[in-house]
Amino acid sequence: MGYLPTVMGPEIMAASDLDAVVQGEPEYAFAELLKAWREGREPAGVPGVLYRKDGAVAAGPPPRPVERFDDLPFPDHGAVDAIDYNEVMVGRRIASIFTARGCPYPCTFCVRSFGRRLSKRSPESVLAEVRHIVNDLGIRNLRIMDDTFTLDEDRAAEICEGFIKLGPVRWTALTRLDHLTEPLAGVMARSGCQRLYCGIESGAQRLLDFL
Repeated sequence: MGYLPTVMGPEIMAASDLDAVVQGEPEYAFAELLKAWREGREPAGVPGVLYRKDGAVAAGPPPRPVERFDDLPFPDHGAVDAIDYNEVMVGRRIASIFTARGCPYPCTFCVRSFGRRLSKRSPESVLAEVRHIVNDLGIRNLRIMDDTFTLDEDRAAEICEGFIKLGPVRWTALTRLDHLTEPLAGVMARSGCQRLYCGIESGAQRLLDFL
Protein backbone atom coordinates (compact mmCIF):
# COMPACT_ATOMS: atom_id res chain seq x y z
CA MET A 1 0.00 0.00 0.00
CA GLY A 2 1.08 3.61 -0.30
CA TYR A 3 2.08 6.00 -3.05
CA LEU A 4 3.79 3.64 -5.49
CA PRO A 5 1.06 0.96 -5.51
CA THR A 6 -1.53 3.72 -5.93
CA VAL A 7 0.05 5.18 -9.07
CA MET A 8 1.90 2.11 -10.43
CA GLY A 9 -0.10 -0.86 -9.15
CA PRO A 10 -0.06 -3.01 -12.32
CA GLU A 11 3.65 -2.38 -12.86
CA ILE A 12 4.47 -3.39 -9.28
CA MET A 13 2.39 -6.56 -9.57
CA ALA A 14 4.09 -7.44 -12.87
CA ALA A 15 7.58 -6.94 -11.45
CA SER A 16 7.05 -8.83 -8.18
CA ASP A 17 5.56 -11.91 -6.57
CA LEU A 18 3.15 -9.92 -4.41
CA ASP A 19 -0.27 -11.47 -3.89
CA ALA A 20 -2.02 -8.10 -3.92
CA VAL A 21 -1.57 -4.36 -3.61
CA VAL A 22 -3.92 -1.83 -2.03
CA GLN A 23 -4.42 1.51 -3.77
CA GLY A 24 -5.66 4.76 -2.27
CA GLU A 25 -6.67 4.99 1.39
CA PRO A 26 -5.88 1.53 2.76
CA GLU A 27 -7.83 0.91 5.97
CA TYR A 28 -11.18 -0.41 4.73
CA ALA A 29 -9.72 -2.06 1.63
CA PHE A 30 -7.02 -3.88 3.59
CA ALA A 31 -9.53 -5.11 6.18
CA GLU A 32 -11.85 -6.39 3.42
CA LEU A 33 -8.91 -8.02 1.62
CA LEU A 34 -7.89 -9.91 4.77
CA LYS A 35 -11.49 -10.97 5.37
CA ALA A 36 -11.76 -12.35 1.82
CA TRP A 37 -8.55 -14.34 2.19
CA ARG A 38 -9.60 -15.63 5.62
CA GLU A 39 -12.86 -16.87 4.09
CA GLY A 40 -11.01 -18.50 1.20
CA ARG A 41 -12.41 -16.32 -1.57
CA GLU A 42 -10.85 -13.95 -4.06
CA PRO A 43 -11.19 -10.21 -3.33
CA ALA A 44 -13.06 -9.48 -6.55
CA GLY A 45 -15.36 -6.83 -5.10
CA VAL A 46 -12.92 -5.07 -2.82
CA PRO A 47 -12.40 -1.45 -3.95
CA GLY A 48 -8.80 -0.43 -4.59
CA VAL A 49 -7.27 -3.92 -4.59
CA LEU A 50 -5.22 -5.51 -7.38
CA TYR A 51 -4.72 -9.27 -6.96
CA ARG A 52 -3.64 -12.36 -8.85
CA LYS A 53 -6.21 -14.53 -10.61
CA ASP A 54 -5.28 -17.47 -12.85
CA GLY A 55 -1.79 -16.09 -13.35
CA ALA A 56 -2.96 -12.61 -14.36
CA VAL A 57 -3.54 -9.37 -12.48
CA ALA A 58 -7.19 -8.64 -11.69
CA ALA A 59 -8.65 -5.46 -10.26
CA GLY A 60 -11.56 -4.73 -7.98
CA PRO A 61 -13.62 -1.52 -8.21
CA PRO A 62 -11.80 1.85 -7.95
CA PRO A 63 -10.47 2.88 -4.52
CA ARG A 64 -13.13 4.06 -2.10
CA PRO A 65 -12.27 7.19 -0.07
CA VAL A 66 -12.69 7.34 3.68
CA GLU A 67 -15.59 9.75 4.06
CA ARG A 68 -15.04 10.63 7.74
CA PHE A 69 -11.42 10.52 8.82
CA ASP A 70 -12.49 10.81 12.48
CA ASP A 71 -14.29 7.44 12.21
CA LEU A 72 -11.02 5.52 11.82
CA PRO A 73 -9.50 4.08 15.01
CA PHE A 74 -6.09 5.32 16.09
CA PRO A 75 -3.13 3.29 14.83
CA ASP A 76 -1.57 0.97 17.40
CA HIS A 77 1.55 3.06 18.04
CA GLY A 78 2.69 0.52 20.63
CA ALA A 79 3.00 -2.20 17.99
CA VAL A 80 6.45 -0.93 16.95
CA ASP A 81 9.45 -0.03 19.08
CA ALA A 82 9.72 3.74 18.73
CA ILE A 83 13.37 3.63 19.83
CA ASP A 84 14.19 2.42 16.30
CA TYR A 85 12.92 5.66 14.71
CA ASN A 86 14.13 9.24 14.79
CA GLU A 87 14.38 12.39 12.71
CA VAL A 88 17.05 15.06 12.49
CA MET A 89 16.29 18.04 14.80
CA VAL A 90 13.65 16.06 16.67
CA GLY A 91 15.26 12.98 18.17
CA ARG A 92 14.78 9.32 18.82
CA ARG A 93 11.53 7.64 19.88
CA ILE A 94 9.26 9.33 17.40
CA ALA A 95 5.68 8.58 16.36
CA SER A 96 4.08 9.58 13.05
CA ILE A 97 0.52 10.88 12.74
CA PHE A 98 -1.85 12.08 10.04
CA THR A 99 -4.11 15.02 10.83
CA ALA A 100 -5.37 15.21 7.22
CA ARG A 101 -5.05 13.43 3.91
CA GLY A 102 -4.81 14.79 0.41
CA CYS A 103 -3.85 18.19 -0.98
CA PRO A 104 -5.74 20.28 -3.55
CA TYR A 105 -2.58 21.65 -5.20
CA PRO A 106 -1.18 20.08 -8.41
CA CYS A 107 2.58 20.38 -7.69
CA THR A 108 4.42 18.17 -10.17
CA PHE A 109 7.13 17.10 -7.71
CA CYS A 110 4.78 15.89 -4.97
CA VAL A 111 3.69 12.32 -4.33
CA ARG A 112 0.21 13.14 -2.89
CA SER A 113 -0.42 9.55 -1.74
CA PHE A 114 -4.12 10.27 -1.16
CA GLY A 115 -4.79 12.49 -4.16
CA ARG A 116 -6.20 16.03 -4.27
CA ARG A 117 -9.31 15.39 -2.18
CA LEU A 118 -8.70 16.91 1.27
CA SER A 119 -9.98 14.91 4.25
CA LYS A 120 -9.38 16.53 7.65
CA ARG A 121 -9.55 15.13 11.14
CA SER A 122 -11.01 17.32 13.85
CA PRO A 123 -8.52 18.93 16.24
CA GLU A 124 -10.20 16.98 19.06
CA SER A 125 -9.44 13.67 17.34
CA VAL A 126 -5.84 14.65 16.61
CA LEU A 127 -5.18 15.79 20.16
CA ALA A 128 -6.77 12.65 21.65
CA GLU A 129 -4.32 10.54 19.64
CA VAL A 130 -1.37 12.72 20.64
CA ARG A 131 -2.40 12.59 24.31
CA HIS A 132 -2.32 8.79 24.07
CA ILE A 133 1.13 8.88 22.44
CA VAL A 134 2.49 11.26 25.08
CA ASN A 135 0.78 10.06 28.25
CA ASP A 136 0.49 6.30 27.65
CA LEU A 137 3.59 5.62 25.55
CA GLY A 138 5.88 8.38 26.80
CA ILE A 139 6.74 9.55 23.27
CA ARG A 140 7.11 13.31 22.85
CA ASN A 141 8.56 13.46 19.33
CA LEU A 142 6.11 13.58 16.42
CA ARG A 143 6.24 13.60 12.63
CA ILE A 144 3.05 15.01 11.11
CA MET A 145 2.66 13.19 7.79
CA ASP A 146 0.08 15.48 6.13
CA ASP A 147 0.93 16.63 2.60
CA THR A 148 0.33 20.24 3.74
CA PHE A 149 -0.30 20.59 7.47
CA THR A 150 -1.25 24.29 7.38
CA LEU A 151 -3.85 24.26 4.57
CA ASP A 152 -6.49 25.16 7.16
CA GLU A 153 -4.53 27.71 9.15
CA ASP A 154 -7.09 28.14 11.97
CA ARG A 155 -7.26 24.38 12.47
CA ALA A 156 -3.47 24.08 12.50
CA ALA A 157 -3.27 26.83 15.14
CA GLU A 158 -5.89 25.04 17.28
CA ILE A 159 -3.89 21.81 17.13
CA CYS A 160 -0.74 23.73 18.09
CA GLU A 161 -2.49 25.29 21.08
CA GLY A 162 -3.38 21.76 22.16
CA PHE A 163 0.28 20.73 21.87
CA ILE A 164 1.22 23.63 24.16
CA LYS A 165 -1.23 22.42 26.83
CA LEU A 166 0.22 18.91 26.62
CA GLY A 167 3.61 20.13 27.73
CA PRO A 168 6.86 19.82 25.80
CA VAL A 169 6.54 18.04 22.45
CA ARG A 170 8.84 18.28 19.44
CA TRP A 171 7.46 17.87 15.95
CA THR A 172 8.01 18.38 12.23
CA ALA A 173 5.61 18.81 9.31
CA LEU A 174 5.23 19.74 5.64
CA THR A 175 3.73 23.04 4.52
CA ARG A 176 3.55 25.66 1.77
CA LEU A 177 4.89 29.17 2.10
CA ASP A 178 1.57 30.66 0.97
CA HIS A 179 -0.11 28.90 3.92
CA LEU A 180 2.37 30.03 6.56
CA THR A 181 1.62 33.38 8.18
CA GLU A 182 3.79 35.02 10.82
CA PRO A 183 1.21 34.52 13.62
CA LEU A 184 0.80 30.85 12.67
CA ALA A 185 4.56 30.34 12.56
CA GLY A 186 4.76 31.86 16.04
CA VAL A 187 2.27 29.48 17.61
CA MET A 188 3.88 26.56 15.78
CA ALA A 189 7.27 27.49 17.24
CA ARG A 190 5.81 27.81 20.74
CA SER A 191 4.15 24.42 20.42
CA GLY A 192 7.41 22.62 19.69
CA CYS A 193 7.79 22.71 15.89
CA GLN A 194 11.46 22.02 15.10
CA ARG A 195 11.46 21.72 11.33
CA LEU A 196 9.20 22.52 8.36
CA TYR A 197 9.54 21.05 4.89
CA CYS A 198 8.56 23.57 2.20
CA GLY A 199 8.41 22.73 -1.49
CA ILE A 200 10.41 25.45 -3.24
CA GLU A 201 10.80 24.23 -6.81
CA SER A 202 13.00 26.98 -8.20
CA GLY A 203 14.10 30.57 -7.81
CA ALA A 204 13.55 31.19 -11.53
CA GLN A 205 10.10 32.44 -12.55
CA ARG A 206 10.43 30.82 -15.97
CA LEU A 207 10.79 27.40 -14.37
CA LEU A 208 7.97 28.09 -11.92
CA ASP A 209 5.68 28.98 -14.83
CA PHE A 210 6.74 25.79 -16.62
CA LEU A 211 6.12 23.61 -13.56
